[in-house]
Parts: sequence; C-alpha cells; structure tokens
Amino acid sequence: MSEPARSRIFINAMNSLQGGGQTYLRHLIHDVPQAEVYVAAPQALVREISTLPYVHFLNAERWNSGFIHRTLWENLILPVWIRKLKIDVYFSAGGLLPFRRLPCKTVVAFRNMLPFSAENRRKFPLGFKRFRYALLKWGLSRAFKTADAIIFISHFAKQVIDHELPKRRGISQVIYHGVGENYRRTQSLNRPTDLPFEYVLYVSILNVYKAQLEVVEAWSELRKCRSTQEKLVFVGPEYGPYAEKVRARISELKLDNEILLLGPVDYQKLPAYYHHAKINIFASTCENCPNILLEALASETPVLCSNVEPMPEIAEKAAIYFSPQKPQELSAALMKVLDDDQLRRQLASLAAQRAKKFSWDNTRMETWNLLKAVI
Repeated sequence: MSEPARSRIFINAMNSLQGGGQTYLRHLIHDVPQAEVYVAAPQALVREISTLPYVHFLNAERWNSGFIHRTLWENLILPVWIRKLKIDVYFSAGGLLPFRRLPCKTVVAFRNMLPFSAENRRKFPLGFKRFRYALLKWGLSRAFKTADAIIFISHFAKQVIDHELPKRRGISQVIYHGVGENYRRTQSLNRPTDLPFEYVLYVSILNVYKAQLEVVEAWSELRKCRSTQEKLVFVGPEYGPYAEKVRARISELKLDNEILLLGPVDYQKLPAYYHHAKINIFASTCENCPNILLEALASETPVLCSNVEPMPEIAEKAAIYFSPQKPQELSAALMKVLDDDQLRRQLASLAAQRAKKFSWDNTRMETWNLLKAVI
C-alpha cells in the first residue's frame, strides 16, 4: 500500500527581519511534521537554521530590500510559486495575504500590534513610517477577514481583533510564543565580559513605543535618592531618530557614565546578559506576546514590567508593574527591589516558575496541528 501524499505547506517569513519574528521562525522550523514545507525567509536567517528533511528554503532575497519590494513579490511572484508547487496551505507569519485569492487554504498570524494602536502610531513623526503602519492595518484587516484561520499569540490580541473585526470568515486559535531552553540553563552562564559590574538591563529595540526615554528619566530620579554601583544597560538595535533623543537626554542628565547603550547582542549570547542582570526591565507600551518578556522571566531574575496589556497576561504575579508613562513609578519600583535581597530572590523564583508555562515545543506542535487541520 503506497504512502499517502504529504501535505504541502508554504511559510512566508520574508518580513522576519529582527527580534521576535526571527526567534519565532527559528523554533517553528526546528522540527517539522510529515509534510513538504517550503519557506521564504531572509537569507541571513536561513543560514542559521539547520536544513531538515522535507524543508525547502526558497531564495527571494532580491525582493527583500524593503516593504514595497516585498509587497510586489507577494502579489506578483508568490501566487505563481504557490500554483507551481501545488501548495495545500499558505501560512503568512507576517499576517498579510496577496490581493489575488490563492488556490489553497490560508493561515495568518497576528504578531504586530502597532498597526492597531493609534496612540502608538502617533508617536512616530509624520512620514512614511506612520503611513506604513496605517497601510499595514488595512492589509492585516483584509487578511483577517478572509483567512481560513488566524493564529493569535495572546488573548489580548484576540480581544483587539474581535472588537475591530467581529465578522471574520475563518477559525482562530490562541497559541502563545515559547521561550528557549538556553534561557533556563542559568547555572552554566558566565557573566558577559563587557559588563563586569552590577547592572539593570532593558533588552529591546530603541523605539518610540518602548519608552526608553521614560526609563532614563526614572533612572535619573533614582540617582537623586540613592547612590549605587549599578549601571543601566540598554541592549538592542535602534530606530535612529528616537535613539538620538535617548542619547541627548542621557547627556543632558549627565548620566553618560551610568547608562550604556550596547546596541545589538548576538542572540546566542543574550541569556547571559539577562541572567546576570540585577533586574530586568520591560517598559513597552505596545506588544502582542513579547519574546523579550518571556526570556527575562525564564532567566531567573526579578522583572519590572509595563502594566500595559498583554504584559500582565503574560507575567501574571511574577513581575512588579509600573506605568511606562510615569517614570516615578519605575523609580520607586527600582528603589524597592534593588535594596531588598529577599524580594529579589522571591521575584526571581516566581519569574522562573511562570516561564515554565511557555514552551516552544507546545507552540510548534499547536501551530503545525492547526496548519494541517485547515487542509
């Protein structure tokens, strides 16, 4: 008796250019079920992912030089590939679908909350970036209405879209992101050589909705009340205009020797940065299911976290919350936690326990099961 034909699944991850998008794809492709899987992704990311049986990486790098080029590829080239490869289900990790209806089932993931947050979009100056997010909202809304299935990565995200688009065609499922086991193996992590001192850490892109300016203000307030050896360390890539404002404010407050901007750190090295921090801060005002918060929780260190959803949904009782718009709240939380060894140990233990609820194995299994179920 011959084997049944393998399902053919196409994953479009061309917009996974940094951060959570790349982390998501790394773990999704780590293990593949009995299917022929075709993946379009940035070549820099493809080189990091080991080739597995039945996984075929398609080179569309020439179309990945920007939003407009990717849009042209998705609407002109991609439908041709889908037909030639006889794809059964198309999975858009970025959430968009081509304008032309595809000859297969479609699944989209909702991973970018910014297009649906008018308040945070207005933080960007008038220009292409703000226009792009408005355009993305239109494109995502169109895809969510017509897709056969939507993957939400938090219940908060599902509530947002249920409110915005109550009439949708397909099914939906909440599938949380996971956290890598390398973030949990804290015993073997050596202190980063460029941070030989005690420090408080904030890992994230420097951007208008991440509230690094407010974190700098909170650190300034803390320093007025408390003399200490800790430094504040920012790790992550930069959105240029906002990063300039952050640097200017640091200089104005004369904190150049106490606040460090390290830029991006290699993904494999990040667990040590998290774990050896005295406190991890996450001050974002707009998220969906932030990998950074999950990684900070798993690193077995105290977490001070934005009180904006979905952060409380993700961390629950394992973090101390503050309003990212109120630097004095973060300053007070830092004061409270830095000088209380017992509280830090308690928070670290709660964080590690909470992080056990988030597994990439579960994310991967639930995602593949949904993709196969819609065929």
